Amino acid sequence: MSFEDMLNRARSLVNENKIEMALQVYEELLRELQQQNDKKLLAEVALEVSTLLMNLENYDKATELSKLAADIFKELNDNADLANALYNLSISLMNTGRASDAVDYINQATELFKKSNDMQAYADALYAQGLIYYEIEENEKALDSLQQAVKIYKKQGNDDALVSIYQDIASVLADLGDMTKARKFIKEAIAVADKIGDPSLIADIYTNSGELEELNDNLKKACEDYIKAAELYADANMYDAALEILDRAESYLNDLPKATAKRLRNKIWDMQEDYKKKAESKKGAE
Repeated sequence: MSFEDMLNRARSLVNENKIEMALQVYEELLRELQQQNDKKLLAEVALEVSTLLMNLENYDKATELSKLAADIFKELNDNADLANALYNLSISLMNTGRASDAVDYINQATELFKKSNDMQAYADALYAQGLIYYEIEENEKALDSLQQAVKIYKKQGNDDALVSIYQDIASVLADLGDMTKARKFIKEAIAVADKIGDPSLIADIYTNSGELEELNDNLKKACEDYIKAAELYADANMYDAALEILDRAESYLNDLPKATAKRLRNKIWDMQEDYKKKAESKKGAE
């Protein structure tokens, strides 16, 4: 079987969701390419497999293959593919707890994407750069990178990216002690998610907001956000998620003023009773 046939076979298996079989074909192809010293195709396949492994959250192996690809693309002076390999390498390193090692790679990738005028890739690299800086607690740099990415996503009308990045900006601002601005970005995320029209997505945002409030000892606001999240999960027929987040809200009621705790407790109990019945009815229908 030719290299091209093996590559097409692996891709077909991925499309059929036969991932383990696909990985076996990819591994065999990589071995043969290394033996034949076909550097260009070896790097291209290594990059492709690293992306697949990242989607599978196998970041250790993705790190190995993206580093291999990056080294070869650099040797070949292929800056377009080098940028993608460095991006994968930095994301993989961050997700294996090595964000400090990822900084130089993501900075190189960001500059290469900027020079290429691929604004989507440049925005995504800036986003990743911001997250990596956040991981190593360089919050001012993180905020700068994330806000640069926002400008591009806005121009592109990339609502999915905006919903996500607004929440990450809120987390950075909360760590910087500016909950007023953090709440503003949570509201921005909710507004964009509302346009998308997915109640579970908005519920996720309220859950994240509750976590930020909780970390900043604003337990009343955290409970209220969790209750709102539960209502939205229920709207999406996600009753187990709704009940789980209500349990989290209920766990903090004893830390609230008695009148507030009583009001929220009664609401939570009513919701729990309603959602348990609906969850049982849903399971029965299945």
